[in-house]
Amino acid sequence: MGYQDFFDREGKSIAFGWWSQGIAPTGQVERISYTVPAGKAALISIRSASIMCITPATTRAFAASWHRDQLVSSGLREILAAQGPGNNAGDNAQIAIGVAGPIRAGDEVVALTVDLSTGGTCAFQVGLEVLEFDRKIT
Repeated sequence: MGYQDFFDREGKSIAFGWWSQGIAPTGQVERISYTVPAGKAALISIRSASIMCITPATTRAFAASWHRDQLVSSGLREILAAQGPGNNAGDNAQIAIGVAGPIRAGDEVVALTVDLSTGGTCAFQVGLEVLEFDRKIT
């Protein structure tokens, strides 16, 4: 069975979003998680990630908002990231993509944030929308 023939005609839109208003540095934190349920398939219709420096860090280090996919149906792992804003208030990085493709039962999409800097604050945003479908019975 190919990707082109396992969707029914009535997809259900499921949207997830998380954002912050300037939080202190923290290790990697999972903000959104979606796993395609058994008997379902899904299309990732849009995803976004952004990060903005609110107050400068004493020492700027790796900081990012990103999506990580673990596609158990194919063994692939994909990453989409907005990372590394400058250390001036208002410096930012962002990325968004539409219609990333089909995912199958058991596949997982996770959105995360991280800031390994010393001091300062960043604002983060991650968003995801999927269209979930029943598997077509053939």
